[in-house]
Amino acid sequence: MNESMNMASRVIDVSWLTVLRAGAWVIDNVVILFIGIGVHVVFLYLWTVLFGLAAASVNMLLFGVCQCITKFFYLILLERKYGFTLGKRVLGLRVVDRHTGALPSLGKVIARTLLFGLHYVTYGVTFFFIILNKHNLQVHELFSGTVVERAKE
Repeated sequence: MNESMNMASRVIDVSWLTVLRAGAWVIDNVVILFIGIGVHVVFLYLWTVLFGLAAASVNMLLFGVCQCITKFFYLILLERKYGFTLGKRVLGLRVVDRHTGALPSLGKVIARTLLFGLHYVTYGVTFFFIILNKHNLQVHELFSGTVVERAKE
């Protein structure tokens, strides 16, 4: 009976952590959107100065590229330096090296960020990977050697 209670507690804890992570993802994407808009305005201005007025298709492509660049640097800089992004900080989460519990190395953070892009390429199918492994890790965590955990107070 005690073992089944521990398993139930683990499932609840994993589910709650998943909800917090989803909330952090939403917060981070709103922040990235606004930062990316600022980056886009700067690049669009530079494009206009260098090449003349940009066509709508170039403008949209430039917007997408700016959003990707912003997300890449936002995740890498914050998770490497502090172990969290704004969304993770607000919701009491942090990213750590899965083996040492310390801040992840730059290489692990870069791998984590690049592998996270698989979610977009596979239309989110990789999110279901969390069900298939005993540690409830997502693809980018499993292969980068990182994990998201509750931040210590």
